[in-house]
Amino acid sequence: MTQTMKKFILLGMALACAIRSLAQLSISLPVAGVYQSTSTNTSVVLAGQYIGSSLSNYRIEYEVYRLDVSDSHYLSTQQTWTTITTNPTYGLFRTTLSLPIGWYSVAVRVWNISTSSAGSSNSVVFGVGDVFVISGQSNAQGGSSSLPSLNTTYDGIVSHNYTDGCNNNLPPYPVMTALSTYNSIGPNGTNSWCWAYLGQQLQSGAPSGGKPIAFFNAAHGGSSSLNWKESANGTNTTNQYTGSVWCGGSYSGPAQPYFSLKTTLQYYAAIFGVNALLWHQGEADNEYPSGRTNRSTYRQNLLDLIAQTRTDYGSSLRWLVSEASFQGANPTGYETNTDVTSAQDDIVSNSSYDPSDYNYKGVITDGYGTSYRDITDKVHFREDRNNAVSLLGNLWNTAIGNATSGPIGGVTPPTITMSKVGSNWTLTCQGTYSAYRWINMSSANTNSPVGTSFSYSGSTGGSYACLVQSSNGKWAISQTIYTNCGSCREGAFANWSEEEEGIQTKAYPVPFDKDLTIEFTIPADSRVRLELIDESGRILQKVTDSMHIKGTFKYPISLDSSPSSILFYRLNVNGLGITKKLLKVQ
Repeated sequence: MTQTMKKFILLGMALACAIRSLAQLSISLPVAGVYQSTSTNTSVVLAGQYIGSSLSNYRIEYEVYRLDVSDSHYLSTQQTWTTITTNPTYGLFRTTLSLPIGWYSVAVRVWNISTSSAGSSNSVVFGVGDVFVISGQSNAQGGSSSLPSLNTTYDGIVSHNYTDGCNNNLPPYPVMTALSTYNSIGPNGTNSWCWAYLGQQLQSGAPSGGKPIAFFNAAHGGSSSLNWKESANGTNTTNQYTGSVWCGGSYSGPAQPYFSLKTTLQYYAAIFGVNALLWHQGEADNEYPSGRTNRSTYRQNLLDLIAQTRTDYGSSLRWLVSEASFQGANPTGYETNTDVTSAQDDIVSNSSYDPSDYNYKGVITDGYGTSYRDITDKVHFREDRNNAVSLLGNLWNTAIGNATSGPIGGVTPPTITMSKVGSNWTLTCQGTYSAYRWINMSSANTNSPVGTSFSYSGSTGGSYACLVQSSNGKWAISQTIYTNCGSCREGAFANWSEEEEGIQTKAYPVPFDKDLTIEFTIPADSRVRLELIDESGRILQKVTDSMHIKGTFKYPISLDSSPSSILFYRLNVNGLGITKKLLKVQ
């Protein structure tokens, strides 16, 4: 799982030089991903908790660095050290950043006022850019194993590497990672398809450093316009290729395929915001002879679907509707269906059918025949057939550039407070919501809450966040609070240690000369970032930044030369930072 080591400079961070664990500091917001840009500057909440040893007089500060989207190397300092709060109760901090389009690393540190020195530190990498929701059928979902060769795995093109097209619950907690060729795109995308390639095209000509891009894919292969309409109305629908209820006869959840699109909008797009919904579907409505949908029927099916998405997410949700119907296996003369493509065109060009200003033309693909498609099914594009998947990405790049109207920002995360009496603590979600799900963040299961009221109480240590749903159906996630924290200023809370969270970490040999191994154990599947840093906070090597399954990992590292005699390694597990000093042979 080792990735190519990368370097970028983070200036101005000073670290205490103790051998013990130094960085007991959590950053839980923003979620490491991409937030939809809505104006010149977009608001992003930064929140977390200092959970290290108690200090008598300290403040929490942050500094913002602008990065390159291609490999996260340092470009410039966006904002120098700024105070968030001084001597916070329970170590909790929260502020709002205002940032233009860009890829960022935000460093947070504890500053000991009494000694005028820096202590615990951590950082989070995220972007402000464009977020796209994808839907339709297989030429949107990812219909081939023949894919474009990417120039590089961009750090700034991200997705949730997760797939479960018939899940009848919320997706897991969003763990966003760089989109590589065969990553899934949650909740349904089977691979990067044309989307990673599109992301690179969208970044061309973007502001210095590139525009970060995120994708969520709620397409279902083989779905017809009738399947989408019926399921959007809450009715189970029949898959015309299998003859059974969508997702199989044993499926008993909310009607699919629409439910996964609904949760994508109300969960992923609510958290991060959205630029547009990219729609590519129509081939199933040209299935000769029985599945050839007529113009008025297709048009009404799709209009009903669009209306339902705007009811479930927001009236200004922008749709880019493609013209697509090609079925190359149909008899000659029936490969395309002009009723379907005319209906698709009606929706974006005729206000008498939909008076909104939020429907735009997507890609037009019927002119690309069998020489661009799988030689067997004659429907799915393949990269080894005239670079067809790259072509599809280029078509989407043009279509997106032609669309106007404003994107929709993410929901502001709720604020959580903590109070206690003796060893008993209570977490309270501020504000009024229609649903609450308190999540034990040691496992972060969004569908197995430990509490469903506006508050949650206990007497033992743990880490918790609250997933809330507003009256319009949108979900938002709060910061994570550690209830057993060394910096708590009221009551007898024990000092926190990483072992309490089930995390173990060590480096050997001690001391080391040129070669060493960093070993760590995590208790659950987690997003892990491991870096080597010097005493000024400069990142010397990014060892890994990816999803890791539960278990123990060992990373051998060779340092032929080092610009500093004092080195540290920083392990970040789902936002929790742990920094330890490395002893080097003198």
